[in-house]
Amino acid sequence: QEGVGSMQTKTEVYRRRLRFQCMIFCALLLVGCAGIHVLGMLPPDGNGAAYGKADFPTLESCEQTVEKLPILPGEPEETELFVIRSGQPGPCIFVVGGIHGDEAAGWMAAERLQNQAVLASGTLCILSPANRTGAQALKRYVVNSGDLNRAFPGEDSADDPAMRLAASIFHMIGEWKPNLVLDLHESKNPLGAGGLGYSLIFSDDELTGDLIWEFLLSNEEGGVCRNNFGTAFPGVSRSLNRVVTEQLKYPVITVETLRSDDLEERISEQLSIVGFFLDYFGMGEVKEAEEK
Repeated sequence: QEGVGSMQTKTEVYRRRLRFQCMIFCALLLVGCAGIHVLGMLPPDGNGAAYGKADFPTLESCEQTVEKLPILPGEPEETELFVIRSGQPGPCIFVVGGIHGDEAAGWMAAERLQNQAVLASGTLCILSPANRTGAQALKRYVVNSGDLNRAFPGEDSADDPAMRLAASIFHMIGEWKPNLVLDLHESKNPLGAGGLGYSLIFSDDELTGDLIWEFLLSNEEGGVCRNNFGTAFPGVSRSLNRVVTEQLKYPVITVETLRSDDLEERISEQLSIVGFFLDYFGMGEVKEAEEK
């Protein structure tokens, strides 16, 4: 679970979004939120705002290539960035799975994404599992260290492995300058019952822009996912969400699913959300897994 400092509702003045203000207001009353703030939404910053689906070639003409870039090579915490390039200009989405090693659906979805993403434009970066030692042990923390999601922006020369790993991830995201970072997590408890359940976490209203609302509206109207998702704000101090948002100024959305539900359902929900944002930026899709 990524963790948040407080929770807020957000809506637009136009009619189509008014019902969400009422829905989220009621949800926040259930979790005991002390203050409700109604904020306006602005378009996302970065190159993604200028891209439209009509600008890109079709998926059938895609000739994507793959590259693997090491992170902390030679160290026990070594992992790698899986980069899928479409060969066509376009946005960049950076997906991180497994910052908490025991939140299996996040890093399993990110690893499946390596084989199921089909790009027509832009670049998809996939870091999974970010906390490889924790994922191997199914433990939240970096083995022989602490919580990676409380270590950002990290420190390259630190004795603490979590701090070095956080610094490497932070620098890598900065090098790619993504239009969106998706950070895949899981919660032990439902939203409103001491946890985050199925929710999207963000730390800056202007940077996330219409991204959050477009997903919520599409999920309600078209059923992107099987579950309803809430929102939470902001990301906890020293988390990837909070630090990348505040220091690098890139839009970051943390995706939470509920660990008590079926694992395959949780993985499917994570992949559906990644697929939604690939489509939103006109980049491509997540294809169905091939049956064995």
